[in-house]
Amino acid sequence: MIFTRNEQSLLKAVIHADGAEQAYDCGVQVCQNPVCRCGEIFLELSPKLMAEGDEALSTWVMGIDLMERSLIPHDRSDRELKLAREALPQMLDEDFILLWEEYLRHKYMSTQNADIDTIEAGFPVADIEQNGAMIGYAEVLPYADEFSIDIGGTHYYIADLHCVRQNCTCTESILLFYPKEADQPATNPAYSAGVDYKTHLWRKIEADESLGGNTARKALEEGCPNIYHDLEVRQRQLRRIYSNYLKAHPLRPVASGPKIGRNDPCPCGSGKKYKKCCGFSAS
Repeated sequence: MIFTRNEQSLLKAVIHADGAEQAYDCGVQVCQNPVCRCGEIFLELSPKLMAEGDEALSTWVMGIDLMERSLIPHDRSDRELKLAREALPQMLDEDFILLWEEYLRHKYMSTQNADIDTIEAGFPVADIEQNGAMIGYAEVLPYADEFSIDIGGTHYYIADLHCVRQNCTCTESILLFYPKEADQPATNPAYSAGVDYKTHLWRKIEADESLGGNTARKALEEGCPNIYHDLEVRQRQLRRIYSNYLKAHPLRPVASGPKIGRNDPCPCGSGKKYKKCCGFSAS
């Protein structure tokens, strides 16, 4: 393992290159776009003098694609590439885990500090506007805070989906409870529910025998005491990002589908009648 943290939790490295061992302080740079999932990290390695009188060495940069575990060669000098090619084979799984943690920390900070109006994300507009498709918060902002709780010794990650349709006034989010075991998230939720962040009403959508609705609600409200406020804020953010996307990508006229009756279920999936949900503004 060549990368570790010092007492201040800053990265440092010890690399064998050119037949000698050299210690470095490591600066970290990652893409500041909160939507980007590139997985690229750039390490600015500043050599430490190993002993008094040693000749000072120059700082160099090593770019790593963490998903491919490969070097990023562009815009690097021949010397930097030579040192990086010697360093990469010395890296163990623990090194990549440590660098991935550092990458996620920086991406989280860039997400927290981002101006919502500058975030550019893509959306399936036709599916949203015609079919009422809901959008997962993590689909748009993958490095933001996530909801998670422990129930009966099982850890659950909770995905939150939101309606972003134009003119929709619904206040319900869909929550999906995924059990996480052996560091691998489940592919199917153990429990899913529609949660109205205004009224705090829950409606069960689907559940297996391992998790009941009252248990899930109580655990979430205790583990995430600001859950209803957070859901409201997250829906507002997604709607703002989606609205900005539509301004930059105006809707094209599409053939109209079957007309939705005022008493039909709302296509956003809220479970309410259309006239009481997304059709309210058209009443």
